[in-house]
Formats: sequence, C-alpha cells, structure tokens
Amino acid sequence: VAEAAEAVCAEETTSPEILSLLLNALYALCYLHKEPRLVKAAFQFRLMALAGFEPLASGCAVCGREEPEAPMLDVVHGVVHCGGCKRLGGLSMPLTAAGLAALRLQRAAAAVGAVVPGWSAIEELGGVDTVQADADELFTPDSALLEDIRIFKGGRIDRAILYSASVLSQCCNTLSGLFRQIIEDRTDILYPVKDLEVHRGLGFSAWCDNNRVLIGSRAYMEKEDVPLPDEEYEAKHSKNGELQILYLAVSGSLHAMFVLRYVGGRNAARGLEQLQKENIQLLVSCQDPSLTARQITDAYHLPEGMVVLLDQEQCAALDAATAQNTGSEGCCILCTKGFASLTGGLRAAEQAQNAETTATPVQLVSVWFSVVIGVLLTYAGSIGTLSVAAVLMYQAAWSALSIAVCALKQHN
Repeated sequence: VAEAAEAVCAEETTSPEILSLLLNALYALCYLHKEPRLVKAAFQFRLMALAGFEPLASGCAVCGREEPEAPMLDVVHGVVHCGGCKRLGGLSMPLTAAGLAALRLQRAAAAVGAVVPGWSAIEELGGVDTVQADADELFTPDSALLEDIRIFKGGRIDRAILYSASVLSQCCNTLSGLFRQIIEDRTDILYPVKDLEVHRGLGFSAWCDNNRVLIGSRAYMEKEDVPLPDEEYEAKHSKNGELQILYLAVSGSLHAMFVLRYVGGRNAARGLEQLQKENIQLLVSCQDPSLTARQITDAYHLPEGMVVLLDQEQCAALDAATAQNTGSEGCCILCTKGFASLTGGLRAAEQAQNAETTATPVQLVSVWFSVVIGVLLTYAGSIGTLSVAAVLMYQAAWSALSIAVCALKQHN
C-alpha cells in the first residue's frame, strides 16, 4: 500500500486524503488484524478514486441513458456505456446487473468512508437486523445543554463546575464539551484526577483536591449511600423525565444537581433514519450516566423499542465476543468514520440491491425480446420483410419498459 501511495502522489505536494487513507489501511493491518488481501483491494480502489481514476457509472457515456442497455465497462476510458452504443476505442467488458450496481455502490459508500467488498457482502448486509454504536457517535460534545444547576447545603457552584469538569473531561465525551465550554476551555484550572473509576450506566468516582468525588445517576448515589432529595423534587426539575439529571457528591455529601438536555445531531439523525427505515435495532454502549434509551429515542424521534441501552455486563460480554474475532473472515463492510460510515454503507448496499433487483428483470426481458426478434428474422429472412406493425410493437414494448423502470425508480 505504501508503494502504491508513493506512485500516485507527486513529490513536495500535500495529499491529506491519501495520507488519511494510507494510515487507516496500515492501522487495519497492524491493529485490527484485517485480511491483507481485503485491505489491499479496498485501499487500491479508494486510492484510484482519489487520484481521479474512479469509473463513471452514473449512466451511458455515449447516449446518456441512466440505465444502460446491455451495459459494458470501458476499462481504458473508465466509463460505462450501452452495448449497442458506438465504442470509444477502448477495451470494453460486459457488466451484469449486479456488477453495475456494485460499481455504483462503491462510489456512494466511499463518499461516507465505507468500503463494501463484493456482492456477497452486499447480500449479507441486506440481512442485518441489529447494529451497535457508542453514544459518543450519536451525540457530539456540543449536544449536551445545561438547563439548570441546583446547589445543596454546603455546596458551591464554582467548585461543583470544577469538580465535574475535571472528572468528565477524563472519561465522558458526551459531557466534557459542555463543562469545557462553561470554563471557557481553561483546562489549567482543573483539578488533577486520581484513581478514576468508570461504572458504565451509573457514574464515575475519582479523587480531586483530596476529596472523593462521585458523579452519576440517582441509582449510583443510592448505591453509594449518598442522601438524595425525594423523587418528586427530581421529577419537578426534570419535567417528568424530559430532561436528564446528573448528581454530584463530594466526600459523601450531595453537592449539586445538574439538569441537562440533549440535542440530536443532523448526521446521526440521517443514519438513524436509515436504520428505522430498514427496521434495524440499535444497541448503544454509553458511559454517560444521564443518558437513557428513552432520552435517545426522544432526541431523535425514534419508535419506542428501537434503541436498547447496554448495561455494564452486556458491554463486557460484547467486548469479549468481538475480541475473539478480530480477523476479517465474514467481514462485509469496512468503516473509517464510525456510525456515519456504517449507516452510509448500509444505505449504499440497499441501493445496490434495489438497482440489481430492478435491472435483472430488464435484462431478462431484453434477452427474450432478442430471442423473439431472432426467431422472426429466421422465418422472415430479413428485417425489411417484417411488417410495420411488428416493428412498432417491438419499439413500443421497449419504450413502455423503459418508462416503467424510470417511474418505479422515482417512486422508490
């Protein structure tokens, strides 16, 4: 892969996209232990695309037809054309409906940082019913909004913010951005954090400024025997669960209560819309103790039951299962941009399957039409002896089929 990158790049010129592609390929080989043949194929395809050699497969390069008739790939000029169109002087090879769909798929998948290696992978992706993502991929550091802070007896608002910012900046991406914004990114004023412990789904504990600091949910505070206000008080400030509550305890005493709201991101919303369309369930691993499945569902307006929040034991079991299979056997998609790549790759695979499903009947019908015309010419002797009605019926049938395919695509 290094030699290929060297051959494509000119000396003393910057190529950040190719550098990123090269580093991702090396990471996949060295740390993800992906199959070298698979990584090489994916790398070469993307490298050629970035270098300007990606085949143009959006339609026939000669007549402009969106769905080329008997499609051919000109490997010299890098274009697709109809089998009956005048060739461009290059070397053309026939494409099946699946081949053309797969070629178009790679362009759509590459745009979101995904590679789907072959048609078998496309078919396998069509059977996916569950995907797993981390909450950090659904909510950026700017997604959390602070609605209110309630300080309890003996607490101070400045210390509450500093304690929370010090701990959360070390372990919780979904909340670190909020508190860093509050302190205006003055990380020099944060306390040193020692003995940090993460209790997934519950909260965090650490030592700051010679005090044991606990940050987490109501369940975590109850587990640590921290006195809490009654549930009616919490329900009042959370608007009966619409907002999220995060507690802060210092040296065993309740110090503050943060009232939070999460706003969904546009890119994640597009990916979740694709999962909803395909009826795919989402498993979410999350270190943020204030997030629940209901709040993720509400933030993105998803149907109830689509999102399942994994607890600590389930996350540990998932990590153990994935650690046992770090190879690429059975790998059907490579993602370089996390959740956006995954959902974008799924969307591209779905489009490829739909295109193949539509194009295959067209090709079959064209074969039967060719057989019929061949039989007619066999008995008629030449096309000149065919009746005008027969020729018009043939043309009308093809026109109707082309219009029907275009209308079906627009409807979908």
